[in-house]
Amino acid sequence: MRPLTDRDFDAHYYATGCGRPYGRDEVWTAFFDRIADGIVTTLRPGRTLDAGCAWGLLVEALRARGVDAYGFDISSFAISCVAGPVRPYCWQASATDEIAGHYDLIVCQEIFAHLTEEAGRLAISNFCRHANRVLFSAGAYPAHERHLNAWRPEDWDPVFATAGFRRDPGFDGSFLTPWTAYYFRTA
Repeated sequence: MRPLTDRDFDAHYYATGCGRPYGRDEVWTAFFDRIADGIVTTLRPGRTLDAGCAWGLLVEALRARGVDAYGFDISSFAISCVAGPVRPYCWQASATDEIAGHYDLIVCQEIFAHLTEEAGRLAISNFCRHANRVLFSAGAYPAHERHLNAWRPEDWDPVFATAGFRRDPGFDGSFLTPWTAYYFRTA
């Protein structure tokens, strides 16, 4: 099983691999507006990083709500599609690349199926070094050429625990996905 790279998330992927064509349209904008509203209402974050930001739609929605939001994505194609006003806040990187700076919250939405177990462990360690809180959505997707593991958030709990983070069992993250988990620093 080879690690996925920038080339795996090209224009074809965004046209066919997201359930419906991905882009700056009414459906995707409303989707990310709902998520941004949920994040702002429930978590009231300061400096926030969207790990796997794709076209920066969540970054844009959070910034519109006064959040100091940033994002990165492995896909150079996706980053090239970030809207001009948000472009300075988004860059190309992998979840395993060392993150610069510290964030109040890191949001990670459905990228872990695309990581090997080893890369997932490295990414969580990276997130936990650079944030106090992590909003984490990772569905158990069926085998596919771009799905390298089928771990759910609870499968990643011990990895977060090793980094000094605990899951809030009472957190309702259904504004993101029904399986969203919220982790916070305990040490």
